[in-house]
Amino acid sequence: MAPPSNLQSVALQLEKVRKNVPTAYEQEHVLLDMIDKRGDVIDVSSRNIRLPQLIRPGGKFSQGTADFDDMGRGSGSTWDVGTLSTLQFRFAFEVSKLAEYATKGNDKAVEDVAVREVAEAMKMFKRALDCVYNTNGTGTLDTVGAAYINGSTTVPVTNPNIFFFNQDIQVYPSGLGSAARGLATVTSVDPLLKQITINAAPPGMTATDVLVINISQGSGGANPVSLEGLLYNHVDSQSGSWNNLARSTYPEALKTPHVAAGGATITPALRRLGENKLRRVLGVDFDEPLVAFMNVDQEAAWENVGITVTTNIQQQITGDSSQDMLKRRPPKTFGGLPIKTSIHATIQRIDVLALKHWGRGVTKEVDLFEEGGQTVFQLYGQSGGLLAGYISYFDTVFNVFMDQPRFGIFWDGLALPVGGY
Repeated sequence: MAPPSNLQSVALQLEKVRKNVPTAYEQEHVLLDMIDKRGDVIDVSSRNIRLPQLIRPGGKFSQGTADFDDMGRGSGSTWDVGTLSTLQFRFAFEVSKLAEYATKGNDKAVEDVAVREVAEAMKMFKRALDCVYNTNGTGTLDTVGAAYINGSTTVPVTNPNIFFFNQDIQVYPSGLGSAARGLATVTSVDPLLKQITINAAPPGMTATDVLVINISQGSGGANPVSLEGLLYNHVDSQSGSWNNLARSTYPEALKTPHVAAGGATITPALRRLGENKLRRVLGVDFDEPLVAFMNVDQEAAWENVGITVTTNIQQQITGDSSQDMLKRRPPKTFGGLPIKTSIHATIQRIDVLALKHWGRGVTKEVDLFEEGGQTVFQLYGQSGGLLAGYISYFDTVFNVFMDQPRFGIFWDGLALPVGGY
Protein backbone atom coordinates (compact mmCIF):
# COMPACT_ATOMS: atom_id res chain seq x y z
CA MET A 1 0.00 0.00 0.00
CA ALA A 2 1.35 3.42 -1.00
CA PRO A 3 2.37 5.78 1.85
CA PRO A 4 -0.12 8.53 2.61
CA SER A 5 0.27 11.64 0.47
CA ASN A 6 0.07 15.12 1.91
CA LEU A 7 -3.54 15.32 0.78
CA GLN A 8 -4.36 12.18 2.76
CA SER A 9 -2.64 13.57 5.87
CA VAL A 10 -4.09 17.10 5.90
CA ALA A 11 -6.61 16.06 8.55
CA LEU A 12 -3.72 15.51 10.98
CA GLN A 13 -2.03 18.86 10.41
CA LEU A 14 -2.39 21.79 12.81
CA GLU A 15 -3.55 25.17 11.52
CA LYS A 16 -1.64 28.25 12.62
CA VAL A 17 -3.17 31.75 12.69
CA ARG A 18 -1.10 34.90 13.07
CA LYS A 19 -2.24 36.65 16.23
CA ASN A 20 -1.69 40.18 14.98
CA VAL A 21 -4.76 41.50 13.08
CA PRO A 22 -3.80 44.65 11.16
CA THR A 23 -6.27 47.39 10.21
CA ALA A 24 -6.23 47.80 6.43
CA TYR A 25 -7.75 51.29 6.29
CA GLU A 26 -6.96 54.72 7.72
CA GLN A 27 -8.61 56.07 10.86
CA GLU A 28 -6.97 59.47 11.33
CA HIS A 29 -8.68 62.42 13.01
CA VAL A 30 -6.14 65.26 12.92
CA LEU A 31 -8.38 68.35 12.81
CA LEU A 32 -10.75 66.87 15.40
CA ASP A 33 -7.83 66.39 17.80
CA MET A 34 -6.44 69.87 17.17
CA ILE A 35 -9.70 71.59 18.07
CA ASP A 36 -10.72 69.17 20.83
CA LYS A 37 -7.39 69.49 22.64
CA ARG A 38 -6.70 73.21 22.19
CA GLY A 39 -10.08 74.89 21.73
CA ASP A 40 -12.64 75.95 24.30
CA VAL A 41 -15.32 73.49 25.38
CA ILE A 42 -18.67 74.93 26.47
CA ASP A 43 -21.35 72.78 28.10
CA VAL A 44 -24.62 73.80 26.46
CA SER A 45 -28.31 72.94 26.57
CA SER A 46 -30.51 72.62 23.50
CA ARG A 47 -30.69 76.43 23.30
CA ASN A 48 -28.43 78.39 20.96
CA ILE A 49 -24.76 78.99 21.65
CA ARG A 50 -24.10 82.74 21.59
CA LEU A 51 -20.86 84.21 20.19
CA PRO A 52 -20.76 87.88 21.24
CA GLN A 53 -18.73 90.21 19.01
CA LEU A 54 -17.20 93.62 19.59
CA ILE A 55 -17.39 94.06 15.88
CA ARG A 56 -16.86 97.78 15.20
CA PRO A 57 -15.17 100.56 17.21
CA GLY A 58 -16.92 103.60 18.62
CA GLY A 59 -15.85 107.19 19.21
CA LYS A 60 -15.06 110.18 16.99
CA PHE A 61 -11.53 111.49 16.49
CA SER A 62 -10.95 115.14 15.63
CA GLN A 63 -8.62 118.09 16.10
CA GLY A 64 -9.54 121.48 17.54
CA THR A 65 -8.32 124.62 19.29
CA ALA A 66 -9.63 124.02 22.84
CA ASP A 67 -10.72 127.68 22.76
CA PHE A 68 -14.51 127.40 23.13
CA ASP A 69 -14.73 125.52 19.79
CA ASP A 70 -17.32 122.83 19.13
CA MET A 71 -15.78 119.49 20.11
CA GLY A 72 -18.41 117.44 18.26
CA ARG A 73 -20.34 114.39 19.32
CA GLY A 74 -19.09 110.88 19.99
CA SER A 75 -20.40 107.43 19.11
CA GLY A 76 -20.44 103.99 20.72
CA SER A 77 -18.93 100.65 19.81
CA THR A 78 -20.96 98.15 17.78
CA TRP A 79 -21.70 94.89 19.53
CA ASP A 80 -23.47 91.94 17.97
CA VAL A 81 -23.87 88.23 18.52
CA GLY A 82 -23.63 85.14 16.36
CA THR A 83 -25.64 82.06 17.25
CA LEU A 84 -25.45 78.38 16.47
CA SER A 85 -27.03 75.20 17.80
CA THR A 86 -25.79 71.69 18.51
CA LEU A 87 -26.47 68.67 16.31
CA GLN A 88 -26.51 64.93 16.95
CA PHE A 89 -24.04 62.68 15.16
CA ARG A 90 -24.16 58.91 15.63
CA PHE A 91 -22.38 55.75 14.54
CA ALA A 92 -24.25 52.43 14.56
CA PHE A 93 -22.56 49.02 14.67
CA GLU A 94 -23.90 45.48 14.94
CA VAL A 95 -22.55 42.11 16.10
CA SER A 96 -23.84 38.63 15.24
CA LYS A 97 -24.43 36.34 18.21
CA LEU A 98 -22.59 33.53 16.44
CA ALA A 99 -19.58 35.82 15.89
CA GLU A 100 -19.69 36.67 19.60
CA TYR A 101 -19.93 33.01 20.64
CA ALA A 102 -17.25 31.82 18.22
CA THR A 103 -14.64 34.41 19.24
CA LYS A 104 -15.14 34.37 23.02
CA GLY A 105 -11.94 33.20 24.66
CA ASN A 106 -8.31 32.76 23.58
CA ASP A 107 -8.85 29.09 22.81
CA LYS A 108 -11.36 29.99 20.07
CA ALA A 109 -10.02 33.09 18.35
CA VAL A 110 -7.16 35.60 18.21
CA GLU A 111 -9.61 38.48 18.72
CA ASP A 112 -12.87 38.86 20.59
CA VAL A 113 -15.14 40.31 17.88
CA ALA A 114 -17.50 42.03 20.31
CA VAL A 115 -14.64 43.81 22.10
CA ARG A 116 -12.80 44.72 18.88
CA GLU A 117 -15.98 46.05 17.25
CA VAL A 118 -16.49 48.57 20.07
CA ALA A 119 -12.92 49.81 19.75
CA GLU A 120 -13.09 50.00 15.95
CA ALA A 121 -16.46 51.76 16.00
CA MET A 122 -15.08 54.49 18.27
CA LYS A 123 -12.10 55.01 15.96
CA MET A 124 -14.29 55.14 12.86
CA PHE A 125 -16.77 57.49 14.54
CA LYS A 126 -13.95 59.95 15.33
CA ARG A 127 -12.67 59.56 11.79
CA ALA A 128 -16.11 60.34 10.35
CA LEU A 129 -16.41 63.38 12.63
CA ASP A 130 -12.95 64.55 11.54
CA CYS A 131 -14.10 64.51 7.92
CA VAL A 132 -17.13 66.64 8.83
CA TYR A 133 -14.82 69.05 10.70
CA ASN A 134 -13.32 69.76 7.26
CA THR A 135 -16.66 70.71 5.65
CA ASN A 136 -18.63 73.91 5.04
CA GLY A 137 -21.70 73.64 7.26
CA THR A 138 -23.81 71.66 4.79
CA GLY A 139 -22.23 68.23 5.31
CA THR A 140 -20.74 68.36 1.80
CA LEU A 141 -17.89 65.88 1.45
CA ASP A 142 -17.03 66.28 -2.23
CA THR A 143 -18.39 66.84 -5.73
CA VAL A 144 -18.93 64.35 -8.55
CA GLY A 145 -16.06 64.94 -10.98
CA ALA A 146 -16.41 66.09 -14.59
CA ALA A 147 -15.31 62.66 -15.89
CA TYR A 148 -18.36 60.94 -14.37
CA ILE A 149 -20.42 58.85 -16.82
CA ASN A 150 -24.14 59.11 -16.05
CA GLY A 151 -25.48 55.94 -14.48
CA SER A 152 -22.06 54.62 -13.56
CA THR A 153 -21.28 53.39 -10.06
CA THR A 154 -17.68 54.63 -10.38
CA VAL A 155 -17.51 58.21 -9.16
CA PRO A 156 -14.45 60.46 -9.66
CA VAL A 157 -13.92 62.80 -6.70
CA THR A 158 -11.29 65.29 -5.57
CA ASN A 159 -10.45 63.64 -2.24
CA PRO A 160 -11.48 60.00 -1.87
CA ASN A 161 -9.96 59.84 1.62
CA ILE A 162 -12.91 61.75 3.04
CA PHE A 163 -15.12 58.69 2.35
CA PHE A 164 -15.02 55.18 3.84
CA PHE A 165 -16.30 51.73 2.90
CA ASN A 166 -20.01 51.10 3.54
CA GLN A 167 -20.68 54.79 4.24
CA ASP A 168 -24.14 56.05 3.27
CA ILE A 169 -24.08 59.35 1.39
CA GLN A 170 -26.74 61.60 -0.12
CA VAL A 171 -26.42 62.79 -3.71
CA TYR A 172 -27.67 66.36 -4.23
CA PRO A 173 -27.98 68.45 -7.39
CA SER A 174 -25.38 71.21 -7.52
CA GLY A 175 -26.23 74.14 -5.28
CA LEU A 176 -28.14 71.98 -2.74
CA GLY A 177 -31.27 74.05 -3.36
CA SER A 178 -33.49 71.06 -4.07
CA ALA A 179 -34.02 67.70 -2.36
CA ALA A 180 -31.43 64.97 -2.63
CA ARG A 181 -31.63 62.56 -5.57
CA GLY A 182 -31.29 59.68 -3.09
CA LEU A 183 -28.97 57.71 -0.87
CA ALA A 184 -26.04 55.62 -2.06
CA THR A 185 -23.64 53.35 -0.21
CA VAL A 186 -19.88 53.53 -0.78
CA THR A 187 -18.63 50.07 -1.77
CA SER A 188 -14.95 50.94 -2.25
CA VAL A 189 -12.54 53.85 -1.91
CA ASP A 190 -9.47 54.20 -4.12
CA PRO A 191 -7.28 57.11 -2.95
CA LEU A 192 -4.73 56.62 -5.73
CA LEU A 193 -7.22 56.59 -8.62
CA LYS A 194 -9.18 59.44 -6.97
CA GLN A 195 -12.48 57.63 -7.16
CA ILE A 196 -15.10 55.85 -5.09
CA THR A 197 -17.62 53.26 -6.13
CA ILE A 198 -21.22 53.14 -4.93
CA ASN A 199 -23.83 50.40 -4.87
CA ALA A 200 -26.15 52.21 -7.30
CA ALA A 201 -26.37 55.69 -8.81
CA PRO A 202 -29.52 57.56 -7.71
CA PRO A 203 -31.75 58.57 -10.67
CA GLY A 204 -30.47 61.69 -12.42
CA MET A 205 -27.03 61.64 -10.84
CA THR A 206 -24.58 63.60 -12.97
CA ALA A 207 -21.25 65.44 -12.89
CA THR A 208 -21.13 68.44 -10.51
CA ASP A 209 -23.63 66.77 -8.16
CA VAL A 210 -22.74 67.15 -4.50
CA LEU A 211 -21.99 64.26 -2.14
CA VAL A 212 -23.27 64.92 1.38
CA ILE A 213 -23.23 62.92 4.62
CA ASN A 214 -26.34 60.94 5.50
CA ILE A 215 -28.62 63.41 7.29
CA SER A 216 -31.82 62.06 8.87
CA GLN A 217 -31.50 58.81 6.93
CA GLY A 218 -31.63 60.64 3.62
CA SER A 219 -34.67 62.76 4.45
CA GLY A 220 -32.84 65.97 5.33
CA GLY A 221 -34.34 67.85 2.38
CA ALA A 222 -32.99 70.84 0.46
CA ASN A 223 -30.29 73.12 1.86
CA PRO A 224 -28.90 70.65 4.41
CA VAL A 225 -27.41 71.98 7.64
CA SER A 226 -24.53 70.23 9.38
CA LEU A 227 -21.43 70.85 11.48
CA GLU A 228 -19.85 74.31 11.16
CA GLY A 229 -16.47 73.03 10.05
CA LEU A 230 -13.32 74.68 8.79
CA LEU A 231 -14.74 75.61 5.38
CA TYR A 232 -17.76 77.21 7.04
CA ASN A 233 -15.65 79.58 9.13
CA HIS A 234 -12.68 80.27 6.84
CA VAL A 235 -14.55 82.13 4.09
CA ASP A 236 -13.66 85.32 2.18
CA SER A 237 -17.04 86.68 1.14
CA GLN A 238 -19.37 89.63 1.70
CA SER A 239 -22.49 87.60 0.98
CA GLY A 240 -24.33 84.90 2.85
CA SER A 241 -24.23 84.65 6.62
CA TRP A 242 -21.99 83.56 9.45
CA ASN A 243 -23.77 82.19 12.52
CA ASN A 244 -26.95 84.09 11.61
CA LEU A 245 -25.12 87.39 11.11
CA ALA A 246 -25.43 88.72 7.56
CA ARG A 247 -21.99 89.31 6.10
CA SER A 248 -23.40 92.24 4.12
CA THR A 249 -24.08 94.02 7.43
CA TYR A 250 -20.40 93.83 8.38
CA PRO A 251 -18.70 93.26 5.00
CA GLU A 252 -15.23 93.92 6.39
CA ALA A 253 -15.51 92.01 9.65
CA LEU A 254 -16.96 88.57 8.91
CA LYS A 255 -14.44 87.24 6.42
CA THR A 256 -11.08 85.51 6.65
CA PRO A 257 -7.82 86.88 5.17
CA HIS A 258 -7.33 84.95 1.97
CA VAL A 259 -4.88 84.48 -0.91
CA ALA A 260 -6.41 83.24 -4.16
CA ALA A 261 -3.50 81.47 -5.81
CA GLY A 262 -5.21 81.10 -9.18
CA GLY A 263 -3.37 77.89 -10.01
CA ALA A 264 0.05 79.12 -8.84
CA THR A 265 2.43 76.99 -6.80
CA ILE A 266 2.88 77.94 -3.15
CA THR A 267 6.00 80.09 -2.66
CA PRO A 268 7.58 82.00 0.24
CA ALA A 269 6.17 85.17 -1.31
CA LEU A 270 2.60 83.80 -1.25
CA ARG A 271 3.16 82.52 2.27
CA ARG A 272 4.23 85.99 3.43
CA LEU A 273 1.37 87.64 1.55
CA GLY A 274 -1.13 85.61 3.57
CA GLU A 275 0.48 86.60 6.86
CA ASN A 276 0.60 90.25 5.87
CA LYS A 277 -3.09 90.19 5.01
CA LEU A 278 -3.73 88.94 8.54
CA ARG A 279 -1.52 91.73 9.93
CA ARG A 280 -3.42 94.32 7.91
CA VAL A 281 -6.65 93.12 9.53
CA LEU A 282 -5.44 92.60 13.12
CA GLY A 283 -2.31 94.79 13.29
CA VAL A 284 1.39 94.02 13.11
CA ASP A 285 1.44 93.33 16.85
CA PHE A 286 -0.78 90.25 16.43
CA ASP A 287 1.30 87.37 17.72
CA GLU A 288 -1.01 84.55 18.80
CA PRO A 289 -0.01 80.91 18.19
CA LEU A 290 -0.91 79.71 14.70
CA VAL A 291 -0.80 76.30 13.03
CA ALA A 292 -0.76 75.49 9.30
CA PHE A 293 -3.18 72.76 8.22
CA MET A 294 -2.88 71.09 4.81
CA ASN A 295 -3.16 67.86 2.85
CA VAL A 296 -0.12 65.94 1.63
CA ASP A 297 -0.28 67.67 -1.77
CA GLN A 298 0.59 71.10 -0.34
CA GLU A 299 3.03 69.63 2.16
CA ALA A 300 4.90 68.21 -0.86
CA ALA A 301 4.55 71.49 -2.79
CA TRP A 302 6.09 73.41 0.13
CA GLU A 303 8.91 70.87 0.39
CA ASN A 304 9.59 71.21 -3.33
CA VAL A 305 10.13 74.94 -2.85
CA GLY A 306 12.91 74.13 -0.39
CA ILE A 307 14.46 71.46 -2.61
CA THR A 308 14.57 73.91 -5.54
CA VAL A 309 16.77 76.36 -3.64
CA THR A 310 19.05 73.67 -2.14
CA THR A 311 22.61 73.62 -3.50
CA ASN A 312 24.67 70.41 -3.46
CA ILE A 313 28.19 70.39 -4.89
CA GLN A 314 28.83 66.72 -5.56
CA GLN A 315 32.58 67.19 -6.13
CA GLN A 316 33.03 68.45 -2.57
CA ILE A 317 31.24 65.47 -0.99
CA THR A 318 33.43 62.58 0.09
CA GLY A 319 32.53 58.92 -0.20
CA ASP A 320 31.35 56.63 -2.97
CA SER A 321 27.63 57.55 -2.86
CA SER A 322 25.88 60.59 -4.31
CA GLN A 323 24.19 62.93 -1.88
CA ASP A 324 20.55 62.13 -1.12
CA MET A 325 18.63 65.25 -2.16
CA LEU A 326 15.60 64.42 -0.02
CA LYS A 327 15.31 64.32 3.75
CA ARG A 328 13.54 61.38 5.41
CA ARG A 329 10.58 63.49 6.49
CA PRO A 330 8.77 66.45 4.91
CA PRO A 331 9.10 69.93 6.47
CA LYS A 332 7.59 70.45 9.91
CA THR A 333 7.01 74.17 9.54
CA PHE A 334 5.39 76.52 7.03
CA GLY A 335 7.27 79.79 7.21
CA GLY A 336 7.92 79.10 10.88
CA LEU A 337 4.40 77.87 11.67
CA PRO A 338 3.96 74.25 12.80
CA ILE A 339 2.46 72.07 10.07
CA LYS A 340 -0.37 69.64 10.75
CA THR A 341 -0.99 67.37 7.77
CA SER A 342 -4.19 65.42 7.17
CA ILE A 343 -5.40 63.37 4.24
CA HIS A 344 -8.90 64.65 5.07
CA ALA A 345 -7.89 68.28 4.47
CA THR A 346 -9.07 70.06 1.31
CA ILE A 347 -6.83 69.45 -1.70
CA GLN A 348 -5.03 72.50 -3.20
CA ARG A 349 -5.64 74.55 -0.07
CA ILE A 350 -3.73 75.62 3.05
CA ASP A 351 -5.41 76.94 6.19
CA VAL A 352 -3.72 78.67 9.10
CA LEU A 353 -5.73 78.36 12.30
CA ALA A 354 -5.57 80.41 15.48
CA LEU A 355 -6.80 77.57 17.70
CA LYS A 356 -7.37 79.95 20.62
CA HIS A 357 -10.44 81.17 18.71
CA TRP A 358 -11.92 77.72 18.08
CA GLY A 359 -14.00 75.55 20.35
CA ARG A 360 -16.94 73.19 20.78
CA GLY A 361 -20.36 73.64 22.26
CA VAL A 362 -21.22 70.25 23.75
CA THR A 363 -24.58 68.95 24.91
CA LYS A 364 -23.32 65.33 25.03
CA GLU A 365 -19.74 64.14 24.62
CA VAL A 366 -18.88 61.14 22.46
CA ASP A 367 -19.96 57.98 24.27
CA LEU A 368 -22.18 54.95 23.86
CA PHE A 369 -25.85 55.80 23.37
CA GLU A 370 -27.65 54.74 26.52
CA GLU A 371 -31.29 54.11 27.29
CA GLY A 372 -32.18 53.14 30.84
CA GLY A 373 -28.62 52.00 31.48
CA GLN A 374 -28.68 49.82 28.37
CA THR A 375 -26.11 50.26 25.56
CA VAL A 376 -26.77 47.00 23.65
CA PHE A 377 -30.12 46.76 21.88
CA GLN A 378 -31.92 43.70 20.56
CA LEU A 379 -32.71 43.37 16.85
CA TYR A 380 -35.89 41.72 15.54
CA GLY A 381 -36.47 39.57 12.49
CA GLN A 382 -39.22 39.77 9.89
CA SER A 383 -41.21 37.18 11.83
CA GLY A 384 -41.34 39.45 14.84
CA GLY A 385 -39.04 37.15 16.75
CA LEU A 386 -35.57 37.96 17.98
CA LEU A 387 -32.71 38.34 15.51
CA ALA A 388 -29.51 36.55 16.49
CA GLY A 389 -27.51 39.73 16.86
CA TYR A 390 -27.58 43.18 18.46
CA ILE A 391 -26.92 46.83 17.70
CA SER A 392 -25.14 49.60 19.60
CA TYR A 393 -24.49 53.26 18.89
CA PHE A 394 -21.92 55.87 19.68
CA ASP A 395 -23.35 59.37 19.60
CA THR A 396 -22.56 62.97 20.46
CA VAL A 397 -24.52 66.24 20.43
CA PHE A 398 -22.30 69.25 19.73
CA ASN A 399 -21.13 71.82 17.22
CA VAL A 400 -17.83 73.44 16.38
CA PHE A 401 -17.43 77.21 16.52
CA MET A 402 -14.90 79.89 15.67
CA ASP A 403 -15.47 83.03 17.71
CA GLN A 404 -14.42 85.46 14.92
CA PRO A 405 -13.58 84.57 11.30
CA ARG A 406 -10.82 87.19 10.99
CA PHE A 407 -8.47 85.09 13.12
CA GLY A 408 -7.09 82.86 10.38
CA ILE A 409 -5.69 82.73 6.86
CA PHE A 410 -6.30 80.49 3.89
CA TRP A 411 -4.80 79.96 0.46
CA ASP A 412 -6.88 78.20 -2.20
CA GLY A 413 -6.54 77.37 -5.89
CA LEU A 414 -2.96 76.22 -5.33
CA ALA A 415 -1.22 74.11 -7.94
CA LEU A 416 -0.80 70.38 -7.42
CA PRO A 417 2.78 69.09 -7.40
CA VAL A 418 3.85 67.06 -10.41
CA GLY A 419 3.42 63.32 -10.05
CA GLY A 420 -0.22 62.38 -9.59
CA TYR A 421 -1.37 64.21 -6.47
